[in-house]
Amino acid sequence: MKKSIFNLCVFGLFLTLFFASCNKEEYDNEVLQIDDPVETASLRSVTCDNDVIGTFTINRGTVYTYTLAANIPDRNPTVRWEVQPGMTIVSGQGTTRVRVSFSSSFSSGRLTALLNGGQCGVIKQISVAQSSQNRCPNRMTIQYAAGRNGCDDFLIGIYNGLGVTSVTFTFSARHISNRVFQTYNFSTPRNGTITAPLYLPRSVQQSNNIVWIKANVTLSDGTRCSELRKSVRLDCSLGGGGGGGGMR
Repeated sequence: MKKSIFNLCVFGLFLTLFFASCNKEEYDNEVLQIDDPVETASLRSVTCDNDVIGTFTINRGTVYTYTLAANIPDRNPTVRWEVQPGMTIVSGQGTTRVRVSFSSSFSSGRLTALLNGGQCGVIKQISVAQSSQNRCPNRMTIQYAAGRNGCDDFLIGIYNGLGVTSVTFTFSARHISNRVFQTYNFSTPRNGTITAPLYLPRSVQQSNNIVWIKANVTLSDGTRCSELRKSVRLDCSLGGGGGGGGMR
């Protein structure tokens, strides 16, 4: 009788240990399946709701001020400003306010403000005011080249253009009509004075011959300017540089 009771107790203890082990394994499985939403600094998003305030349609040869309105907790953030050709940072690099100058050849470009080591950025497109962006040249001169006579060697100039992208110079004299002697195609629009050398062929080099010079100009906005033209009467008696430096 005692033996039966002993066996029954051992069997009961075995069942108790078995079920306890199963429950622990099930609990462990449940723990492993928990998704722990631990937030780390590397996972936090950076607020980039910022803007640059300033003038974005500018006049060449002028300095403008731009301010970064930053939506970040830091009251004095470090800002890296980046500019493109024709733009120069005058002062303020590293701060929220910068002064930028624009060259006389500037046509368009981007102003960039970078925060938080480049994690946040604001890019603004800047262009030239239409009133100052393009203008056709309005004057032409014909100058005798220094040290040469007034029969074969000249320097042609056109003046006061803005945003010039191409110029074709031609001459006409006697049997020659609109012969091209110089062509320019500028990747960056040119402003101001543009010159071209002209060497006349011997067949034209006679006193009293009249030579017509023409310049056909195209601007950066596609405008084709009215043809500039000017004439010169040859004087081959000016040999030895007597006409050097003269302007017609």
